[in-house]
Amino acid sequence: MLWLAIICLGASQAQGTASPYTQELKALVTTDQADRQFKSQPSKEEMARMLKNDVARLARTREILIEAKWLSADDFDAASLLFQHGARSEDTLVAHELAACAGALGKIGSLPALTEDRLLMRLGRLQRFGSQYSWTTAALAVKLNPVDEKLPTAVTDDLRTDYFVPSLALSRKFGIGANEKAMDAVFARVKIRRNPKHRPAERLAPGAITPATVLGLYRSGRLQTDRDLRNAAAVLTRSKDPERLILAHELATLALIEGDRKAGRLFEKTWDRFAVAIGQKPRYSAGLECAAVRRVLETER
Repeated sequence: MLWLAIICLGASQAQGTASPYTQELKALVTTDQADRQFKSQPSKEEMARMLKNDVARLARTREILIEAKWLSADDFDAASLLFQHGARSEDTLVAHELAACAGALGKIGSLPALTEDRLLMRLGRLQRFGSQYSWTTAALAVKLNPVDEKLPTAVTDDLRTDYFVPSLALSRKFGIGANEKAMDAVFARVKIRRNPKHRPAERLAPGAITPATVLGLYRSGRLQTDRDLRNAAAVLTRSKDPERLILAHELATLALIEGDRKAGRLFEKTWDRFAVAIGQKPRYSAGLECAAVRRVLETER
């Protein structure tokens, strides 16, 4: 069984009103979380009951996604949480895109990273941020699952903080409790990045930029603007290497969350190219996303 710890920094900062589905999605999340209040490893009966309820919740959430013409940031966030408890890797991919849409509309939290980690593991790959844990029966505790640390494309602790995920050292030392330990660093990062007066110098411009330059700036923590993130992702997207393509996807996702709506289409492109590189089917070029998701990812404003 996989465990993941979520950092949510208060309410959404997105502007706008609730959708016709907001209250229903909130109620579904409430029951979802209530089903998961285990003080120890759950019994087979508890797991069976939870999974049965998950199927019903997911079915209704899927109906909402089909029906809805638009959704709020809170709606996307709630639907993401519900979909990441689906049984199929396709469900987790939907959870990931919903989390990205919530972030694009102003929701602050770690679900974009957590859903990616869970999705990668379901595809037989290593997680990258370090959010997924497994229950160890012998030790009666949770243990961090293996993390992809291959350089130069491995996730840096700077990128983890931008995604509201604890550093790898904290996760290894404190397990799920690392979230509490990471809050000071996360809040400090949010305060800087969300400050309207924060205007870091841009280091990349569209054009003849090499992947080596991008990776050097990335490893040293010098990709600090949403435009730099998008331009860096665009450069890495030219690769056929899945390691560079998943990093490109992470940079495009962060650019989208940081407010660059032009990064929405790059979010789609980077995932499709990564999927093909690892032998999976593309999603966005096939038009499999729902209308509410398409409205967010393909609207450049």
